[in-house]
Amino acid sequence: ARPLPRGRPVERPSEPLARWPRADRCHVLRRAGGDDPAAPLAGHPPSGAPHQARRAEEDEERRRAEWLRRTLLAAPIALIFVASMFFHDVVMERTWLRWAMFALATPVQFGVGWPILRGAVERARHRAANMDTLIAVGTLSAYGYSVGQLLTGGTDLYFEASVVIIAFIALGRF
Repeated sequence: ARPLPRGRPVERPSEPLARWPRADRCHVLRRAGGDDPAAPLAGHPPSGAPHQARRAEEDEERRRAEWLRRTLLAAPIALIFVASMFFHDVVMERTWLRWAMFALATPVQFGVGWPILRGAVERARHRAANMDTLIAVGTLSAYGYSVGQLLTGGTDLYFEASVVIIAFIALGRF
């Protein structure tokens, strides 16, 4: 921290500015960009309960907007997969439809489901488990088995299970 004219460090003052010598107060206020003694120093965010509450609200809004985007991506794909379950035999007979299911399920599994997978890995590092672990194990099992079946020419695909579970979880977290 750069010292002030009288040797005071440029930090958030622990005593009220009114008690500081005039030259020190003017220097601090100029650095803060105003003449409000309660203004924070440049580079230091304001503190206190109102700021923390506002920041918590902004964080919650960002989180909700992120899960809304994820839900809007996953929900239409989940509806397509649920509709395909009514025509299971027709879908499984056509190779290109099986590959289309793979192409639609992959962004949902690893894009929409990424926070869930990341949370499961973080818990695994600490040798603990939570709901993210259960969801990750279930959806990755369905996805992995389906990829194996797709590559070997099998017709037992469970991409829809993976996609629908992730879509419901995204909707619930929104």
